[in-house]
Order: sequence, then C-alpha cells, then structure tokens
Amino acid sequence: MRILCLISLLFSIQLLAESHLPPSSEIAVEPYLKQVKQQLTTLTGNNQTADNVFQNLGFSGVKSASQSNLMVDDTWLSEITLTREHHGIFKLLAPPSNKTFFAPQSTDIALQASLDLTALHELILEYHRAFGREDEANEILGMKIGGVELSNLLQNKHTTLQLCIDFDDTRQLPLGKENIGYPHFALRIDGCCEQFEQIVQHYMQTRNALFTRVTTESGSLFTLPAYFSEAIAGYLPVIAFNTQEDSTTIASSADMLKRLASEKDSLALDPEFIETWESLPLDSSCKLYVSKRAVEGFHHFYKLSLKERWTDNPSFLAKKFQISAAAAQLNSSKSGLAFTLSSEENSDTITAKSPFPSSFILWVLKTAN
Repeated sequence: MRILCLISLLFSIQLLAESHLPPSSEIAVEPYLKQVKQQLTTLTGNNQTADNVFQNLGFSGVKSASQSNLMVDDTWLSEITLTREHHGIFKLLAPPSNKTFFAPQSTDIALQASLDLTALHELILEYHRAFGREDEANEILGMKIGGVELSNLLQNKHTTLQLCIDFDDTRQLPLGKENIGYPHFALRIDGCCEQFEQIVQHYMQTRNALFTRVTTESGSLFTLPAYFSEAIAGYLPVIAFNTQEDSTTIASSADMLKRLASEKDSLALDPEFIETWESLPLDSSCKLYVSKRAVEGFHHFYKLSLKERWTDNPSFLAKKFQISAAAAQLNSSKSGLAFTLSSEENSDTITAKSPFPSSFILWVLKTAN
C-alpha cells in the first residue's frame, strides 16, 4: 500500500509541475441540448414525452460549459466543465475520490465508476411519476433478483464499480478469421456484498448452480468444476466475497484473482499506464484507461473490417472517409487513452488525454446525426 501511495504522490507532483492548462473558453451549450432533445423526440415520438424525459434526466439543468486544451508532445490534454443544477442522472455520480484502479499490470482496459445507488432509486420513481405511472416504478423496485428485492440493493448504498481486461498475447482466442490475445478480466463491486452472496446461494439452491462455496479469511469464494471450462472457451470464473471490504469480485480465473490481490502486480506500477496517466487528476468520480496496445488492436480490426467489407450500412459508408481519418488519428500518439469525470455539487469536469482536442470531440457531437 505504501508503494501505491508513493506512486499517487509522484503523480500529484507531476500534475502540479506540468499540466498548466490555458484559461477556459466558453462553449455554447444550446446546440448540444437542442440535439439531445431532438434525439429524445425521435426515440419517444412525442414532443411532450421528450420534454419530460429531457427534464427528468437533468439536461434542462445544464447552464453553461467551458473548455481548455493543451498539446503535450503528440497528445492533447483537454478539459470540459459543465455548470448545472444537481439533479437528474448527474445525481448518480458520487463525489470524487482517490482510488487506484483495481487491475493488474499489463491491463489494457480499466474502468472505475463511483456511484450513488440511492439516486437510482429516486430516478426510477421520479421518471415514472412524470408519466403518472408510479405503480410501475414500485413494481420495478419490488422485483426480486435471486430472492433480494431491487430496492434493497439500491437503498443507502454508495458503490464503486471496477472493470479490467488484460489481453494475453501468449494465448490466442479466435475471433472470426482473426485471433486476439486471450482476454483475462475481472469485475469488482464495492457495497452490497452480503446481498450478492445471498443471490448466488439462492441460485445454487433453486437453479442447481454448480458453484462450490469455500470459506476464506476475508469471506468466501465460489468456484466451478474444472470441466466447466470446456463449455466457455477455456474460462473458469470465480466469485470472491470480501466481507471485510464489503466487496464482490468476479474474475475470469483463480489466477486472475491472485494477480488482483498482489500489490506488486498493480496497474499503478505499469510503466505504460504511468506514462499515459501523467498530468491527469487523481481524484475523480469515474475514470477510464485504454492501453496503446488496445488502441492498436482496435485500429487493426477497423482496417480489416474495411478490407473485408464487414458492413454495408449506408450511414457508415457516407462518413467512411471521416471515420477512417479519425481512427488513424486515434492511433497516432505513442501513449494510450485516459479519461476522468469528476462530479461536484453544481458542476462536472471531464479531463481527457487523447490525440484529439476537446473542440474536435464537440464538433463530432454537434454534427453527428
């Protein structure tokens, strides 16, 4: 843990020393809000319904926005800030915290999201009340998942979701005519540990699930028979419940679970991650990391899709040139991609490190149909 704290401190020093973003410039938010409302109208088929959804999702509370960009080597460090009233979907985001990624070294995709599940409970009620369908909301909240009511999972709970994927090049997984590095993955959920174990045990009893429960020092571990791997591409997932940390971890294998438990194998010590995350804020509500290797893999499959004509979608073909140029640009920097989202009482700040400035991303959003 001391090593991880030291890494965090070094990041903070680097951030203060090098990431002096220029003053922000205002963004006219009306065109973007208008586009969101148009999309909602298309989806709902009714202007009044679209207005209700627009308001309940919180978009009507967006007051202003600003952006700032700084070129660092071959990569843009960008920041977009929204000023708003704190309601709608924005209530789902928990306040920023300094949590390291729950991921091993060489991870290619890592996602972390800190959420306030009590807000989801409120959103479900508010959304259905807007249409006079509160009974439907109560039915949804009363649904049982493995014997546990949904409302019990949502009430008085703050949670952090963490997902990591590591593509192992020493082992190949067929994907059509191509092979990809075998994906090792894990999903961790903080909070609701007791309820999630109840759900697994419920399915063991009622659906004859093949899990075996073993008591551990920190809680319990659920495993599957070895022969089960033959049915799911060699995977033999495990579920670990840590009652001390109130966490649930689903890992693609017992080996992956061991890697996650080792501080010496943390993503925070990965040189590529350190280079990519340089100058980004440590505190955030949500954050995403994509390795350079994953970006290169995406670009490879994109070019393959053009060569073999995987799609003849007219909308795609009409913008193929622009999309291809953007895909090539995405793969142009020497580092990977990184994004953070920090939610405060009346504002949200998105910080990104990518080959694109925020102005380009906003232009894409504005012109997208």
